[in-house]
Amino acid sequence: MDAASLAFSVAQTLLSALQLLEIKEIIHIYGYEPRLKKLEGTVTRINAVLQDAEAQEELSREQQLDLVGKLKDAVYDADDLFNEFITRKKQQQIRNTSKGQGKLNGITSDAAKFGFKCDYTKPIRRGRSETGSYVYAESVIGRDDDKIKIVNMLLDANVEGVLPVLSIMGIGGLGRTTLAQLVFNEKRTEKEFPKRLWVCASDQY
Repeated sequence: MDAASLAFSVAQTLLSALQLLEIKEIIHIYGYEPRLKKLEGTVTRINAVLQDAEAQEELSREQQLDLVGKLKDAVYDADDLFNEFITRKKQQQIRNTSKGQGKLNGITSDAAKFGFKCDYTKPIRRGRSETGSYVYAESVIGRDDDKIKIVNMLLDANVEGVLPVLSIMGIGGLGRTTLAQLVFNEKRTEKEFPKRLWVCASDQY
């Protein structure tokens, strides 16, 4: 049941993020409560089984795999909700840009009266560690299926004159970089693409 416990841990992390006040407001505005309640119910029921050692022993191999499958679906559902929140939030930020710019211009004007110089053209950069292409594959659990799917998509799309571009979506911490490293170092990928280059794109590039 290690895989199930790992999947449950990820689902719980996503659910905790979805409980943030700002996100709950978006969930309420756009009517996502039923989806969130269903998701919470699924994770809660499976958690009850994970916490019950006797119940775990009574589960057959097929039932254990079904449990892991349901948890995987729950993780994807939570990730979808989180991505929808991010999209809605960005749309809201775009609508508020004109209002914010007006306030910013007012502040700049007032500051200039007192001899202050305001320069808003210089962005505030966040530190972000660079990543390389190396990954210790033996230490990665539960990503084989995803790796195989992405490699197959890359190989199927590798037609002369066509440049395949695949995006791996998800919030930070779900292992997107690790998955990309696994695909990059896959033997079939190395054979099909002998010349490969790993690029780490920071927040500002």
